[in-house]
Amino acid sequence: MFLFAMMCAFSSCTHDFAQPDNQNSLDRNGPALGEDPKSDRDYTTAGVRLIAKVYLSGPYVGRYMKTSLNKMALLPNDQPYHMAPFSYAGDEYVPSFRSNIVDWILIRLIDPKTKAIVDERAGLLTSSGRIEDLDGESWVTFQAAPGRYFVSIHHRNHVAVMSDEIIDFRYNTGTLDLTTRNSGQTEVTRGIWAMANGDVNADGKVNNTDLGLLQKAPVIFSGVYSIFDINMDGYINDTDGSQGSAFRSELQISSAEK
Repeated sequence: MFLFAMMCAFSSCTHDFAQPDNQNSLDRNGPALGEDPKSDRDYTTAGVRLIAKVYLSGPYVGRYMKTSLNKMALLPNDQPYHMAPFSYAGDEYVPSFRSNIVDWILIRLIDPKTKAIVDERAGLLTSSGRIEDLDGESWVTFQAAPGRYFVSIHHRNHVAVMSDEIIDFRYNTGTLDLTTRNSGQTEVTRGIWAMANGDVNADGKVNNTDLGLLQKAPVIFSGVYSIFDINMDGYINDTDGSQGSAFRSELQISSAEK
């Protein structure tokens, strides 16, 4: 069981934020989120790129996400999705992180007919929800051929989400904003949606199994990069337990409907 003594004295009573990146500005390597990708056609670039935005409910606070793991130098330099159930073999590596990076995130392009993974990449999630490539400022690129794909987004301890419609990459660039539409997320603010936290075993739902694993996790006040750190503040304590519980009943109902 958790040992919850003196939690605030050590950890989550203080929140760390990066300077927010401009959510609406033109990216130097592509159009702004929401622009028509056909206005920036590029028939010479190999593969496709994704202009995407998503929130994680764990570190979410008022239209931005905390960058505590980054500020505490806990983010791994190598992408962390080698292990099951993700089993992603990519070799993405960054020597350092820009101050607005929240965490690594995994993106997959899915064939609409076969549901097979066409391509996948590990990218970087910024405090404003933009998913960037390894330089922390360009949109994520894939080797997949231009076409039409579903897009799924995965995180270490949040429920994965997939676009509820096929995304058009026929002109090399596809766009997806999961912060203003419900594609299986949780509503963190009226009209604002985020990937639901607490999916400790990454099985696509939050339930008593996740809570059981969380309750067995040791309390850590020294700073840690862990799936049990549900609110992503760098510590494992009773704040994580309460956040997981907050979404439990909602996600159990949601998963039972699928």
